[in-house]
Amino acid sequence: MANPAQVSTGIQVTFDSGFLSWIKSLDGPEETRNDVNTTVLNQSGTHHTYIPSALIEGGTLDMTIIHDETKIPPITKAAETVTVTYPNGATIAFTGYMNKYRKTAPLDDLITADVSIKVASAPAYTGASSA
Repeated sequence: MANPAQVSTGIQVTFDSGFLSWIKSLDGPEETRNDVNTTVLNQSGTHHTYIPSALIEGGTLDMTIIHDETKIPPITKAAETVTVTYPNGATIAFTGYMNKYRKTAPLDDLITADVSIKVASAPAYTGASSA
């Protein structure tokens, strides 16, 4: 089996609205689901028991990007299709909306923006392209 390790250079995030930027870092999305406690008073044993919740929280896709004054971030737009494409061709696509756009301008450094995209649907995953 081939080693699936890859470097992050080349990741692209695209929006149906056309918004695109230079990405410095990307984190997520992190899907989570709750634990449902099924412990009852008359059970034997010393540990709580659980089952997984049926609902999954899609989380957020968080990025630090290079701020570009020529591009208007879709912070006021409705949810749209967001696609993350990895260098090996694998993708994650979901309906999402921007819920944070925060510019940072440190002394003598890049002007960047911290961006959060709320995942508002079940993500669709596609595997890597074969070489």
